Amino acid sequence: MSAIVLALALLVDRPAPPPPPVIDGLPRWLAKPSGPDFLKVYPRKAMARRLEGRAVISCSVLATGRLGDCTIAEETPAGSGFGAAALRLAPKFLLSPVDQDGKSVVGGTVRIPLVWNPPPN
Repeated sequence: MSAIVLALALLVDRPAPPPPPVIDGLPRWLAKPSGPDFLKVYPRKAMARRLEGRAVISCSVLATGRLGDCTIAEETPAGSGFGAAALRLAPKFLLSPVDQDGKSVVGGTVRIPLVWNPPPN
């Protein structure tokens, strides 16, 4: 019983790990999604209605420069599918492990705004 109490006490007394740093410098993008990539994931209902949209995803930067643990931070219009489409584009991004100032971005969080405009008729 005392071992369980001690284990619980150790868990309770540990401070929470600090949140990952937000990348405040300019990331060095090595790859980004293309126009055709955006068209492939354009929400069908939004495309049929010729609806414009915007989404912001928040992702952690992996040691490989790829993005991980991406979440939808914003979506406009709400419920339009642009957030989910943005998540599908996340694998197309690749960052250098250091920003423009030479600081490491690995383990940091990057917020990426994405905008969709329907193609001309």
